[in-house]
Amino acid sequence: MASINSALNQADQTFSNEMRRRLKDVGRASRLLSTGEAIQTGADSPGVLSKDVRLVTKMKSAIQARLNINQSISLAQTAEARLGSLVNPLHRLNEMSLQAVNETLSNEDRRYLQVESDELVKQISQTVAQSTFNGHKLLNGEFQAQVTQDGMSSSESVHLSIPPLRFEDTTLTYAGDQDIVFLVDATGSMQAAIDSLADNLQSFVASFEGDVSGGDIRFAVIAYTNTLNAQDPVGKPFEVVNFQTITESGVVNQNGFDTIQGYLEQLNTGGYVEAIDEVIQYSNQELIFRDNAEQHLVMLGSVGDEATNNTVKSNALDAARDFIESAPNRKLSTVAVERSGNPTSTYFRDELTPIGGGEYFEFPSQGGLAAHLSEIMVSSVDGVDLSSSEAASKSISWINYFLENIDVARSNVAGFQSSLEHKLSFKESEEVIQEGVRGRLSSADYASLSIELSKSMITLESNAVMQGEMIRTFGASLIGMIESWGIA
Repeated sequence: MASINSALNQADQTFSNEMRRRLKDVGRASRLLSTGEAIQTGADSPGVLSKDVRLVTKMKSAIQARLNINQSISLAQTAEARLGSLVNPLHRLNEMSLQAVNETLSNEDRRYLQVESDELVKQISQTVAQSTFNGHKLLNGEFQAQVTQDGMSSSESVHLSIPPLRFEDTTLTYAGDQDIVFLVDATGSMQAAIDSLADNLQSFVASFEGDVSGGDIRFAVIAYTNTLNAQDPVGKPFEVVNFQTITESGVVNQNGFDTIQGYLEQLNTGGYVEAIDEVIQYSNQELIFRDNAEQHLVMLGSVGDEATNNTVKSNALDAARDFIESAPNRKLSTVAVERSGNPTSTYFRDELTPIGGGEYFEFPSQGGLAAHLSEIMVSSVDGVDLSSSEAASKSISWINYFLENIDVARSNVAGFQSSLEHKLSFKESEEVIQEGVRGRLSSADYASLSIELSKSMITLESNAVMQGEMIRTFGASLIGMIESWGIA
């Protein structure tokens, strides 16, 4: 009897285990079929689940990067539209400035032009102030090196900077083409002034750098004294260093600069008599000035010496008049250098300088040469001024500066947008690929799972039948055995 019970218990345990396993398989297959996912827990497939998690992370990162890119593309489109809206008003300003260069305009004509130009500049400034995107000011210089994160690492980013367009407070350096001749008294009292000019030449040249007019600057030097005859190639009581290009389009030409500075640094003074009349006459007749350039004579002389010879003094005034009258764009400026023991002469200040329409100042009582020469040669422009032909010409350079900056900004924005659109296309393709990979990796195989479910159900049914048959068979055998034993 004990052996029969043991056999029945063992058979029941075997069938029960098999039933539980098959029921678990049925549950798993049903769960995966209902969700469509092949992996839901680590028990389904630990290795595949880890890959799936990484893919999901990448996909979410790509989605956020795509959102970032789309937002930045919208920013670029806004910036481009705002920049484009500035072009037509600037073209109108340029047109009016060109009109104002014409000397035939009346004061009334200029007044009407100025009223319109002031209103246009005001509108342009308002456009710049109101050009914002999501709280960012785009055109006033605050939007510099802004980052669009288009990936998980810091290297996966795009930068955009827009140059400042501050029309209301931008002051620019203006020089234009200039031919500048230094007429240097090289007599014994002038050594300190010559050394100062050499030492300050770099500072003077720096004032022409960044010239918004794009002009070219040339220097020439004539050193005059009666002791230079043996050295001078032209047989005159002076030495000539002809025109050297110092700056081109606001950039220093080092060779030209070194030539002028090197000559001044080695120039030693000597002698007592100045040939002022001859150097001015030589400048007028022998030096080749450019017709389109402002033409300056800058005479550095020791105070008092020029009055020692009345003939030289008179001839110098005549030569100065001839020089100024030869071209409308010529000026003569003088620098009076103090000399100990001599009374201050008024010749430079009251007689020579007024002829040339230039400036007079004294050295060293009024400071360094470089600063004062810069005041004479270099001016500034901070808006559209149509009150005169000269002011209108400078205004054109001011307007062109902003047109060029807008061109640069639009190029930057276009490149930024193009780069983003390329990255957006890549991100979208990447998303499709990752979704496909994840689909193949994690999506349920319906055919396989259906077969698995069917097999498990058939096995369950078979096991149930077999268990029932086993119980029936063992039960019949047990009843037969009991009856054979005569047990009622």
